[in-house]
Amino acid sequence: MATRSTIGIIRKDGTVDTVYCHWDGYYSNNGAILLDNYKTTKDVEALLEGGDMSILGVDPDSTEYYVRDRGEAPENCAPVTYPSPERVHGESYVYLFDEVTEEWHAKTYDEDFGLLEDKDLLRK
Repeated sequence: MATRSTIGIIRKDGTVDTVYCHWDGYYSNNGAILLDNYKTTKDVEALLEGGDMSILGVDPDSTEYYVRDRGEAPENCAPVTYPSPERVHGESYVYLFDEVTEEWHAKTYDEDFGLLEDKDLLRK
């Protein structure tokens, strides 16, 4: 069974660009990978450039993208832009990188956004 997540970046103007990730979205996997490997706006932009993904990797080359690696139609897997973080349609886990502060924020469907580094990354 998949643990789906939304991964995105909060832009300086407040808009949010997001992609979908199908597998292992919980804090102890995708949360830890994002916190440890995607530390700058440039890193996150490179990750999102590939669009929706099946499996998040430690870098874009090791990430399994639907378009690049599975031949899915690009128009079905492109990043989605929302007007604000509050409007993001999220999956079980939502991870948003703030381009201004260069910090990850995260939440589950039953909690509010907080800094990812403050989340219990061992929790599933």
